[in-house]
Amino acid sequence: MKGAPGRPGTTGTALIKFCLSTFKQNSPLACFFPNLYGVKLENEAPLFFFISAYIISAAEQVYLLIFGDSLPLEYIDDFGRILQVLCVLVALIFLWLGTKILGLRRESRPSDPLGIGPDASTFGNNLGTCAVLLTLSCLGLVSQWHEVGSEGFSFLFQAVCFFAMCQSPEKPRESAVIFSVGLVVLFFGTSVHVALSILLAAIFIFSFVYPWTLVKKSFLRSTFYFLTSTTLFVVLIYQSDESQNFYVWINGQLDLFEVRPFYVIKNWLWTWWPLWPICLVMLYNLVKFEKFNQPHLKFLGILLVTQSFFPLMGLLTNDGQKFIPIVPLTVMAAFGLLFLPKIVADLLDWFALSLFTFLGFVVWFYWIALHSGLPAEVFANITRAAPGISKVVNTNDLILGVIISLFWIYLILWRLKFIHPNIWRPVVLVQADWAYMGITYYALGSSSKYQQRVSEYSSLT
Repeated sequence: MKGAPGRPGTTGTALIKFCLSTFKQNSPLACFFPNLYGVKLENEAPLFFFISAYIISAAEQVYLLIFGDSLPLEYIDDFGRILQVLCVLVALIFLWLGTKILGLRRESRPSDPLGIGPDASTFGNNLGTCAVLLTLSCLGLVSQWHEVGSEGFSFLFQAVCFFAMCQSPEKPRESAVIFSVGLVVLFFGTSVHVALSILLAAIFIFSFVYPWTLVKKSFLRSTFYFLTSTTLFVVLIYQSDESQNFYVWINGQLDLFEVRPFYVIKNWLWTWWPLWPICLVMLYNLVKFEKFNQPHLKFLGILLVTQSFFPLMGLLTNDGQKFIPIVPLTVMAAFGLLFLPKIVADLLDWFALSLFTFLGFVVWFYWIALHSGLPAEVFANITRAAPGISKVVNTNDLILGVIISLFWIYLILWRLKFIHPNIWRPVVLVQADWAYMGITYYALGSSSKYQQRVSEYSSLT
């Protein structure tokens, strides 16, 4: 898995290092549009690496002031990862707020003629929490957020745009400004297609979906004014010697790649697990009970369709194909938990528990083979795949691995006894699976590779 601790850095690390070198040469704009020493990278978005390099450059000065030495090279990659995680954490807050607002709407709540269900505030809080947990349990996202790249940055401003649209019926002008800022940052921080897909979704939502139609003129007019003034501002102040880089980047963004919709769908089967089974169950129930006219489902459906269009048509790279529809899909899955039959929830539970128990066993098996030399064939495969890997047992990491495995066994026993079909149970279990797998891998699989990682970074300089 590229970008994991103990493995070489990704293109993002190289871009940050190049940005740092241009900062030191007092020519920061030379790296605003992604390039490595003049070689343009049209498929990368500029803003995340530019901001990351600026923050790391400031951190270098602080480190020099405190310790009297330059910042170690391997820390640059760590800074990039930390910034990505911070973006994800803030994005989850906006996702929770937007989902809660959507759940508070009267038309979004299930009918409760007897008044025995949760009140509106509790219902909205539960939906927001489920959306956050579903996001964290999504296979495709977790596999990318540990790397140095702009995926977390993209997720942050997609969540900001989603939050702005959710609250726009009550605060149209304020929401339009927030939405427009999010679009501009997405344009330079992710890709042109992401920003265009969300703008297209907003036009459809405010034109055809109640209650957003009530503030159509106010919201879209304010958005148009803000985007127009921002465009004029950029054109007027941007240096003419860098304009060519901008055109090269735009042309690269607009290139039409090979159209492979079935390849994308095949990847999405694992990328969006466990979201798509929940959404399919919800779709089946909507067809069965003819409940297509609910405004919040129209809102999420338009977002999902528009944001899925570009990757299906081949307009994005593989990474883009994975991350485009994350916000509408997770929120739709959160609402879909209301439709989830007990048998499907149980199936998701036991599939996740079985899969991650097996993966945990594999991690322990390879760790024992590395440190004992048995089986000899497995030991030979490990040393061939990772030459120079340390075989010294780290006691602290071993204790952590044992403790988290004991917690995992306790979770399985808890699931055997717990039979109540709570709305949060499937998402909590899937998230616990990821926590177990992640901590076990990092405790047993990555600590012995750290020195190898440091030497790899040193060799790149």
